[in-house]
Amino acid sequence: MQLHRIVAATGDSTTGRRAVAVAAQLAEVAGARLRLITVVPDSGAGRVPSRGQLAAMPAPRAATNDTMVAVGLPGVEIVRYAEAESADLIVLGRSNRPLASRRLIGDIGDAVARRSSIPCLFVPQSLGTLGRVLAALDGTERGSRVLRVAADFTRAIGGRFRAVIVERPDPDCGDASTVPIWGARTIRLAGLLEQAGLEEPELFGRWDGGSRSGPAALAVRTGETVEEVLAELDRCGAGLLAVGHHRGGPTRLLEGRSVGRRLVHQAPTAILTVPL
Repeated sequence: MQLHRIVAATGDSTTGRRAVAVAAQLAEVAGARLRLITVVPDSGAGRVPSRGQLAAMPAPRAATNDTMVAVGLPGVEIVRYAEAESADLIVLGRSNRPLASRRLIGDIGDAVARRSSIPCLFVPQSLGTLGRVLAALDGTERGSRVLRVAADFTRAIGGRFRAVIVERPDPDCGDASTVPIWGARTIRLAGLLEQAGLEEPELFGRWDGGSRSGPAALAVRTGETVEEVLAELDRCGAGLLAVGHHRGGPTRLLEGRSVGRRLVHQAPTAILTVPL
């Protein structure tokens, strides 16, 4: 993942303005081109906003590129524009809202992540630093894409990287089942981390001074996946969680057993979704 082109969705909201500001900072750090898009609902006549409305739309000083105005559904038009621009990253604001609220008024972020073939960065209003990146990985071949994208993003922003994998407890071990036992997935992931050079101390590896055994860039936990990933996120103080996100699926809000979707809506930090 190389950050050459970034598309940020803007709107007249605090979270929208925050997302554009973060996108501008990323573009400056990575030397990327930034494009903005705002989507207005179709009134039935396909009418676009007036010049006065366009002038009132927020755009940070660092964003010197033109703002694209599209008419239609944000979840469709944002992705369409980003793909037309060959963007490497889509940046959007995110608000933590309960499921009932999302069912009532919809969820643009979920619609974008479900349609996009491009990684998406969701920025909360109260964002700390993106410098510490935690990637939730499962050790599979498909999940290795999440590793590559998260590591490349960390390099691009000059941050530090850590991965977390969750093993299921062994019912035959009793109380000892809470001790992480390395399975085949974890062993494979540790090898991928080593091959990717993610032990470089100046960029990656342990940032909390811990003394866990195994690769410094890998935390192994035991239990329920979403619960343990969120616990590690809180423990290590990361400001960004990278997760794999399945494309497609029903248009209605249906999280079900999707670990990625549940993490996107429950994690308090910024989220980087990697399409699977």
